[in-house]
Amino acid sequence: MKRATVCVLLCGCADLIGITDERQLSIVEIGVSAGTLEPAFDPAITDYDVVVGYGTGALDIHAEANDPEATIEIGGAQSVEGSLAVAVPIGDIVVDVVARTPSDVVVTYHVKVHRTDITIGFAAPRSVFTPAPGMISQLQAIDFDGDGNKDLGYATGFGDLGVMGNDGAAQFAPKSMYPFAGTRSFSARDLDGDAKPEMIVMAGQLWVARGLGDAVFDTAFGCGGVGNPGAFSFVHLDGDGISDLVVAEPNGR
Repeated sequence: MKRATVCVLLCGCADLIGITDERQLSIVEIGVSAGTLEPAFDPAITDYDVVVGYGTGALDIHAEANDPEATIEIGGAQSVEGSLAVAVPIGDIVVDVVARTPSDVVVTYHVKVHRTDITIGFAAPRSVFTPAPGMISQLQAIDFDGDGNKDLGYATGFGDLGVMGNDGAAQFAPKSMYPFAGTRSFSARDLDGDAKPEMIVMAGQLWVARGLGDAVFDTAFGCGGVGNPGAFSFVHLDGDGISDLVVAEPNGR
């Protein structure tokens, strides 16, 4: 009697690693460095909007996939650890965020970025009336009385130099007025360290009126040596902590 021999071959099957079906692949997180994703991130939603300000020239985008083997591409470039900075022009740009597995399964999300343009607007003008007659030839916003608010200093064609005090709410009232014929420029600066700014005036020569406080000034005295100066400025030149005066003459010196 012959016996039948049956051979059973056991064939092993290698485990599949990673996702091979795009229906299983998704991005589980998208973050941006500025603005807010709209709607809030949900792996089932693939389209988002984000608005950033004019000052945002680049936006960092971070994304993660549910497959740890997947790479993340942001704006057409492969990211480093899931993050990449994308240049953002003014207007709209759509950034594709792509997850790609080693077996080339791909899923794509879209982030539409809107960078706003700069807008400049002004309130309606407010009239400020000075007590001095004549047309104002010069106007400067300087804290003349040391209260931390910018006052208005003005010079007129009739030779008057005045200060309109600011109450902190952009409401101005006359503070003081002095005769300075031929005023070409003026400023205020605390020169003697008493926290009361002095008035410096360029009119034929350089004049300094010591500050008495509250935008009131003593009789001005002339600074000799420079006739008819063209411009002046205060800078620290010798390192002693005291402002030095630099004067330019019309002849270029």
